Amino acid sequence: MQTTFRFLLVTLIAFSFSVSHLRAEMITNGDFEQIGSIVIPLNIEHAVISDMFAPVLPGWHIIGAIDLYKFNRNPGAPIIGGLYSVNLGDDNSTTFLIGGLYQDFQSSAGVQYDLSYQYQGWEAFFSPGFPTLSVTVTDLPTTTSILTIDSSWTSDILSEQGTFTGTGGMLRLQVNQTGEPVDRGFMVDNFSIVAVAVPEPSGLLLVSGTMMALWLAAKRRRSKTPELDDLVSQ
Repeated sequence: MQTTFRFLLVTLIAFSFSVSHLRAEMITNGDFEQIGSIVIPLNIEHAVISDMFAPVLPGWHIIGAIDLYKFNRNPGAPIIGGLYSVNLGDDNSTTFLIGGLYQDFQSSAGVQYDLSYQYQGWEAFFSPGFPTLSVTVTDLPTTTSILTIDSSWTSDILSEQGTFTGTGGMLRLQVNQTGEPVDRGFMVDNFSIVAVAVPEPSGLLLVSGTMMALWLAAKRRRSKTPELDDLVSQ
């Protein structure tokens, strides 16, 4: 009986542990720390990069041109986390290019996903108003937007979060700076999309059955205790 009781208890604990830790990351290089073949020369704080000839930033596709900034090369450039952060401007006040980037990933139907990232507004030449950081998740087969987060310009480092449900098709995470052309504008970093584990019905039945078995085992042990006490007293 003790062996059975322990086995059921271990099974329940193991199942609970596996469910709570089954969180799969869907985004590659969300913190931009993998720079591939990109070269930032010594004494230069950033590199303007684009996908004009081939994808250059591992995991991502670049729209237009963006700046990859390196920590401590320019004291005025805010780096949100790690060694690198991405600036959606082109650091050239004469052209005011607006950059963006996106990444596609396969979703599972009915599964909940948690999106998180950080951003910060940098010095910018706004004409005529402030830009907006727009982060969207789109279902590619239907081109339907399933999540849109618009954030206003701020000099603080802020964290943003959102939740959406998978469609079973390919989804696109896209990051854009909208509004009038601006220089520099937004720094972004630490993008993450995590699939939240939801127990299957069979798993829930397993947990329910295990809990019932544990309860019955405990009840039987309690019911036998008086009999053992009587034998000892005799």
